[in-house]
Amino acid sequence: MKRNYRKGFTLIEMLAVLGIIVILSGLVFYSVSGFKNRQLLEAETRQVVAILEEARSLTLSGQGGNVYGVHFLSNQIIRFAGSAYVGGAAGNVVYPLSSAVSLNSISFNGGGADVVFDKLKGTTLNFGSLDVALTSSASTKKTVFINSTGIIDTK
Repeated sequence: MKRNYRKGFTLIEMLAVLGIIVILSGLVFYSVSGFKNRQLLEAETRQVVAILEEARSLTLSGQGGNVYGVHFLSNQIIRFAGSAYVGGAAGNVVYPLSSAVSLNSISFNGGGADVVFDKLKGTTLNFGSLDVALTSSASTKKTVFINSTGIIDTK
């Protein structure tokens, strides 16, 4: 008895392979997008720290005879000269944040959303913390701490 075998793939075999490819593609996409978001969160957190350190450094160096501070909004950071933030002042430097992150839980001693550094010492009365969080997942966050001595740390 001779058997007749056809060469090629059946429709079910092709659908099974296509289904496996779709599932694997979804897993890869999910992993890559999560990695990208974590990298973005790290980069934005480093930017927050750098802006705070820059304001402290400018204050310690006595640049322009001013003290410097940082004002925080949910979608941007503003470095300012002087002991209080004045919106729209000529010396303000605005640093926009990526739309994928936001600043949350801003909690500084004395209230408000400003950190101002003291001349000669670099200390601040506005110590506290704030969260840099992904807008897509507020639980994915990094916390920036500003110590009363002016030292900035993240967790």
